[in-house]
Amino acid sequence: MTVQPGDPEGAPGAADEAPKPGDVLAGKYRVESVLGAGGMGVVVLVQHIELGQRMAIKMMTPGVIHEKEAALRFIQEARAAAGLQSEHVVRIFDVGTLDSGAPYMVMELLRGEDLSQVLQNTGRLPIQDAVDYVLQACHAIAEAHARGIVHRDLKPSNLFLTRRSDGSPLVKVLDFGISKTTMGEEGQAPANLTRTSAVMGSPLYMSPEQVRNAKHVDGRADIWSLGVILHELLTGSPAFSADTLPGICAAIIADDPPSLRSLRKDAPEGLEELLAKCLAKSVKSRFQSTRDLMIELKKWSSSSFKLDMSSIPHAMTMRESGAASRAPVSVPDNGPTVVNSVPAAPSDAVRSARPNHFPTVVAEAATTSASAVAATGNVATPAVPKSKRAVFVVGAAAAA
Repeated sequence: MTVQPGDPEGAPGAADEAPKPGDVLAGKYRVESVLGAGGMGVVVLVQHIELGQRMAIKMMTPGVIHEKEAALRFIQEARAAAGLQSEHVVRIFDVGTLDSGAPYMVMELLRGEDLSQVLQNTGRLPIQDAVDYVLQACHAIAEAHARGIVHRDLKPSNLFLTRRSDGSPLVKVLDFGISKTTMGEEGQAPANLTRTSAVMGSPLYMSPEQVRNAKHVDGRADIWSLGVILHELLTGSPAFSADTLPGICAAIIADDPPSLRSLRKDAPEGLEELLAKCLAKSVKSRFQSTRDLMIELKKWSSSSFKLDMSSIPHAMTMRESGAASRAPVSVPDNGPTVVNSVPAAPSDAVRSARPNHFPTVVAEAATTSASAVAATGNVATPAVPKSKRAVFVVGAAAAA
């Protein structure tokens, strides 16, 4: 869910508790504006007092800071993103606790729009553009998998399109708020932070095994999601659709998606086969690593696309759900519970336009997807028309 400043769907409580322009946080970050508010947190645009650099700060609201598990998840999200070195992951510069007791994280400020907004504005993408964007996301996810992190909430709105200083497109993966860590520090089995009944993820992009049980998934669930995203970028429509949440889940588990070439005649046959492999119901039939997917997908990238395959780390051997010898730790955004109600069916107009029909499935709070979008400090980036500047909170966990 994206909340623009002043959006009536934002959580009033969180917005009311947000820092005000002029406030100084942690003794060094001056607040310029509130960028987004959700059920459990806010994101604000700040300027570092000494450096003059503009950043985004994401924080939990005072009303939820005493929820120990929520605070632990918040910090775990920051650690997950901060530990990744790929340029395709949003940068985390600092974490800490405010005088109010609210945990916060300081993130880079980006200019651009997420891929869900790109789809809304342009419709389906040229084949090479779609492939290039997904390959960039794959680079970040390959490193995450190598470090034992499964994202579990990949979707167009969590892939942010910005620009490098030379003007070339740069995709950043956002929101590790419900990521799952399969390895603890120094090889120790980490504590389990996921409630048994938790339902996590965004239904349109969830794999069959995640629909059944989000706790017992590995990196191949992310490969499924990348396939669904690629299908949507290439066709302008979701791979699976229905009017209700149960209908979406049933389609994912039982139905085959429409073939790529039935929706796009100019698509190469090999690319259609690649998508079918990504979306195989059995995890054993999918690509077994993100690196393997990248090697095949690169065949349809643009001539200008450069990616050093040697920089892509090798992931751990993938294992069937539940077969890992270590107890997994799941890091959901805000302590989700079972969804007891079904979202209202979207209108035909909404369904045919863009499929964020169903936001991230978290029942406890109105969540926000957020991160601030503007200039990135001292790095010169091409201007983006104001009407196309996205404002979003990185991770429901703090806008959750």
